[in-house]
Amino acid sequence: MKIDLFNSASEILGNAGLELVRLYTGSALQLNAYDITACGYAARADDFFLSTTQNIPIALKLPLEIDNGKNRLELVDHYRTEAIKRSCEDYLVRCVSVIDASFEEVYEMSLEKLSPQLNAKQQQHKVKSSWAFNVNGRTDIATYFVDTLGLIAPPGKQSTIDMVFDRYCEIREVRHALVHNRGVLSERHQIRLNQLRSRLPENLRHGSIASAEFLADGVVVMSMHEMLALRQWFYTVILGFLREAFRYGMEHAAHEY
Repeated sequence: MKIDLFNSASEILGNAGLELVRLYTGSALQLNAYDITACGYAARADDFFLSTTQNIPIALKLPLEIDNGKNRLELVDHYRTEAIKRSCEDYLVRCVSVIDASFEEVYEMSLEKLSPQLNAKQQQHKVKSSWAFNVNGRTDIATYFVDTLGLIAPPGKQSTIDMVFDRYCEIREVRHALVHNRGVLSERHQIRLNQLRSRLPENLRHGSIASAEFLADGVVVMSMHEMLALRQWFYTVILGFLREAFRYGMEHAAHEY
């Protein structure tokens, strides 16, 4: 049963990786469109004002409509700064959603196979609360992957499963700040980030997201560089590492028979 479970888990994480590639393609095309638009506005010499509300049908207008329109130079600046920043933030948020869903799918599948005494409602409750931190400083889902599934790091890896989950939980704190606090890291966010960082051996703490430059001033400042770095990080350090761990678990389980 464990071999089949680990094989399915590896496939689920593999599909999540493909979805990350799809998300990046969409973001890359969007950023390309921003560049073309900015260059087009920069090349024009006429003065004009672009209204953001004038083409809204009358039936759909607000009782008090506020037009945040921009002139030509403001549009050039917007498409070279704010639009790029927002697109990069959106990429981070969407990637976390995809990875969350894949981990939860593996967790739910495992509960169905290994804990048949739980009814559907009980399983759903466990999945919904799986990102809660327990008294050991772990999330429930990480605890399940390590303690119940027995997932271990493949040979030759410096990181452990716990380290990988902790780094992912750090980026989930960043996502929470973007979605719920306009990118500002609250005291709660910073306390959690520091707690996760402190769980690393001292000589490895530089690898914590809490130490990243794009969080240096307590505000999430995303650029294309961060987006590309996260693209690689999500695919290799998170999904790639855990896929390899599940494949190693399959080999280990096969030797037990």
